[in-house]
Amino acid sequence: MYNIKGFNGPEQVIKNREEAITNIKRFNEDLPISDYLIATLSKYRDWYYVREHDIWGPKKFIGFRDMTSKKYEALKNDPDTNSRGNFDSSLLGPMLDSLSELATGDEELQLREKLEEYLIKYGRIIRTNAVIYIIS
Repeated sequence: MYNIKGFNGPEQVIKNREEAITNIKRFNEDLPISDYLIATLSKYRDWYYVREHDIWGPKKFIGFRDMTSKKYEALKNDPDTNSRGNFDSSLLGPMLDSLSELATGDEELQLREKLEEYLIKYGRIIRTNAVIYIIS
């Protein structure tokens, strides 16, 4: 199991766009080899898209520094860090809001379709209340 001892969520929030994109790239690298991530794909509500790399990542995975699939799974399964603890997605709002814009209108519809195609490759569907953001 991945060692998450000492994880302090407020201190682990990403600091800039580069860290977010690094995490999104890692999510896309880890996804095909992580049964845990595949199993949780339909649970994610907030999705972030990076146009120049044509890649997706969910909020909680991309918002904390140096995330990996093993670290994410360990944090999700630890009652001390998950569920309004240190691994709380509400900590990520200010930083991710400053790096992204909400997809709306036709663009949102096109990206929703694109996300659906991405998820179907893993046998998953998009959440009906999913929200899509674009990292600018």
